[in-house]
Amino acid sequence: MRCLYTRGFVPAICVPSIPALAITEKKTKQPHQQQQLQQQQQQQEQQQQQQQQQQQQLQQQQQQQQQQQQQQQRQQQQ
Repeated sequence: MRCLYTRGFVPAICVPSIPALAITEKKTKQPHQQQQLQQQQQQQEQQQQQQQQQQQQLQQQQQQQQQQQQQQQRQQQQ
């Protein structure tokens, strides 16, 4: 509980630790926050997918390079 002292009229107004105003604000803000959270999660997932794709591309490039090197070595041996 938090007690707010007002100027003279009422000695103290005691309210729960979260003032009613904040509660109503939260109710209106929540859907928006949830949307933001979902967007953030989606962005993170997309980033992870992109990173995975990049890693796969890198691996493919490395494999190609190895294959090329092997071919070159074979040619040199011949």
